[in-house]
Amino acid sequence: MIGYYKRITNRLYCMPYFYFGFGFGSSTNESYDYFEDKITETKASLNSFEVGLEGSLKYFIAKEWAFTLSYGKLFYNNTTQKPKDSSSDEKWTNSSYGLDLDLSSVNIGLVYTF
Repeated sequence: MIGYYKRITNRLYCMPYFYFGFGFGSSTNESYDYFEDKITETKASLNSFEVGLEGSLKYFIAKEWAFTLSYGKLFYNNTTQKPKDSSSDEKWTNSSYGLDLDLSSVNIGLVYTF
């Protein structure tokens, strides 16, 4: 995460920051096959990558202590899923981007600065 403090008032600062993240793992999906009357299990490997820009406000209540508030983000996400049991080069890719202004993206915190 990379950020920059921009002073608004004596105690209030705006901090937009750039972030990136990646992850990997596996998944197991079960589906019912009506023709053969059985449950089929598919295992896959997952890779995910995300970059974005978020903003936050910091209000310093003392020299080292501050309350933080952040809301929303501008992002790009790419997720790839590839079956483990398949000998083919088959894979699924999901790419998304957007502006997330959902209320679940609100973060409130307390920060101690060294």
